[in-house]
Parts: sequence; C-alpha cells; structure tokens
Amino acid sequence: MADGASGLQVISVADPAAPRVVGGADTPGHASGVYVSDLRAYVADGDRGLQIIDVMHPSSPTGVGEVDMPGSSGGVYLSGSTAFVANGDDGLRAIEVKEPAATRWVGAVATPGRAYDVYVSGNLAYVAVGDGGLVIVRITRHRIYLPALSSR
Repeated sequence: MADGASGLQVISVADPAAPRVVGGADTPGHASGVYVSDLRAYVADGDRGLQIIDVMHPSSPTGVGEVDMPGSSGGVYLSGSTAFVANGDDGLRAIEVKEPAATRWVGAVATPGRAYDVYVSGNLAYVAVGDGGLVIVRITRHRIYLPALSSR
C-alpha cells in the first residue's frame, strides 16, 4: 500500500478479517500510488519520481532502483517491462524498468491538466487528468504519443 509520508507498507491479507502490516520501506517522497508485479513494487513517490522496491521478503522490502522525474508522480501502472507514471503537471511518462538499476525513458506526453492516475490496456493508456477529465493516449511499442481521445 502507498502510505504517503510513510512510504510503502506491506500488508498481509491472509486473514481478510484482520489485515496486518508485515513490513515496509520508507521512500524519500510521498508515496501516492503503487503497482506490484513479480515481487517488485513500483511506487509513484510524489516529487521523488518512481521508486522500485524488491518485496521478495515482505518483512524487509529493499529499494532496487529509482527514477527522478520533474513533476509529482501520483499513479503508476506496469505493462510488460514499461512503467507508465501519471506525473502531475508533466503529464504521462513511460520508463523501461526491465533492469531496475538501469532504467531508461521511452516516452512522455503532455496532458491538458494535472495527471493523477493511469491504467493501461492493450495499446491505450487511460489517464485521469484533473479538470481535463479522461485522456486516452495511444501506445506503440511502449512509446507514448499524442492523446487519441479526450473526454470531460
């Protein structure tokens, strides 16, 4: 769970009636979104960009990579080996995260307002954009291009 100033919290839901925190990792920013895949947590960490955390050992998660970004990261979605980050006033960013210690930018697109969250399906990214409503962005080979559609 992204837990603001407390960073990433790992919560066991083995007993749904009594979920409990089993570990955590403080992040340098304000954790506001998380996506977990293959024992890695990708944390949208406010003005500190994207934090990549190994959660193989839930009681002691370990940072394995980070990507500094100019905006304020709010939401993240992983598609394949590309992390798509809703990056506030700087729109949508795409980062290759196959090797967490050697990430690389693969695309960015401005949005008509502050990007808060993102969901990816197939070759489209759905971006929640403050006053701009929903912006749909076309993705080709995990590169992102100008909005395909927008809706208020």
